[in-house]
Amino acid sequence: MRKLSLIIVAVTVMIAFTGMLNKGEAGSIYGCYKKNNGQLRIVSSSGKCLPSEKQIVLNQSSDGKYEFVGFSTAKSSGAAGILKLHQLCQADFPNSRMCTSLEIIRTVNVPSATGSGWVQPLFVGSGAYAYSVYTADASGIEDIPNEMTCYGWSDIYRRGLTVSTDGKFGQTECSEVLSIACCAP
Repeated sequence: MRKLSLIIVAVTVMIAFTGMLNKGEAGSIYGCYKKNNGQLRIVSSSGKCLPSEKQIVLNQSSDGKYEFVGFSTAKSSGAAGILKLHQLCQADFPNSRMCTSLEIIRTVNVPSATGSGWVQPLFVGSGAYAYSVYTADASGIEDIPNEMTCYGWSDIYRRGLTVSTDGKFGQTECSEVLSIACCAP
């Protein structure tokens, strides 16, 4: 508990003095804290931490908007669980997570990326037809919610929302092994 308190205090101090800190790449502040005592130091970019330290990244973005930054190199079925899908993004892109469809639509700085990947739908409407509830995703795809999220990213016998390199949305069988569309601030 003491270690967590030290980290929280250190991060609070870092935020309070952001004007005096060394800003890293893409408007982020990078720090390293010692795993055993929580001692914090500021570094110029990611990857500068020692083996005895853990990296912490504070984003300086004022709008907090996430944009598509690329597809994860690691691949997974759609049934891996949402947190695992986020972790696969974070392995390639620090401070990232699985994109929502709306974040992909709103991406301004389109990266050079190849492939396709799983996307978290963002439901914008719903209706009923023949005793079924249909939901509309921001991408324009309509289906029952379980058929856009691999039944909560946990069932290989459903379908999930995907996006291709050229920004075309679709649905793919959850048993397929794909990259994850990753978004970061």
